[in-house]
Amino acid sequence: MKNQDKEIAQKIKDGSYFNDAHEWYMQRYITVVTERSFLIILAGIFCICFILLSLNLSAIIDKTPKVPLPIEVDNSTDYFSFIKPIAKKEETTQEAMARYFIEDYVKTREEYLPDEMYGEKFQYKMKKVKSTSSKKVLNEYMNYMNDLNPYSPVARYKDHTERAIKIRSVEFIGDDKTSGQARVLFTATVIEPRTSEELEEERLKEGKVTGYKKISRSSWEATVHFRLPDIETIARTGAPLRFIVKYYGIRLLGK
Repeated sequence: MKNQDKEIAQKIKDGSYFNDAHEWYMQRYITVVTERSFLIILAGIFCICFILLSLNLSAIIDKTPKVPLPIEVDNSTDYFSFIKPIAKKEETTQEAMARYFIEDYVKTREEYLPDEMYGEKFQYKMKKVKSTSSKKVLNEYMNYMNDLNPYSPVARYKDHTERAIKIRSVEFIGDDKTSGQARVLFTATVIEPRTSEELEEERLKEGKVTGYKKISRSSWEATVHFRLPDIETIARTGAPLRFIVKYYGIRLLGK
């Protein structure tokens, strides 16, 4: 008889074989089922606790008093949209668009606001003039704006004086509105600080100073040669609309 068989016979004889078999059966089947049942019960208890906690939080949130806060807003019913047409009476679409672009070009080119001479506003101004000027007209404008030019508004006005432009009229020369000419009359208003000599002179004469800035106005005439594609053709074909100034000149009419 083999040693293994003798060992089994000995365990059967002393009863330890059956104890070992019973212990193996308990670990293999009974203990596993018990542990699994315990985990299921524990998970169920956790879910119940979570649900109760959620219900309690919801009850607390619902019981939080809601305090109304007054907010002031504009009454939109007091305002009405207003669209200002660019066309004047008895004016064609071509004439209206040409006049609008010419007025905007003259105003952009002639106006000088210190706040717009720096950063993004200055870049926008230069880009606007560049996109609506021929190469020759753009070069003339760049030379005019150069701070080395003593007549440049940058050199004359710097950051203390502003020049506002008001368009008085636009008169077309000839019947061609796609590649034509226009005469523009405008008023320039220059607002600049008064010198110390001027302030002292007024103080001695009037006994007081009425203001620290002086305003001067002058009348000007601008001659604009332009090119503007036919608006009806643009609307029908969807071609790009590009307004170009081919010549620009101004002269002083009076102060």
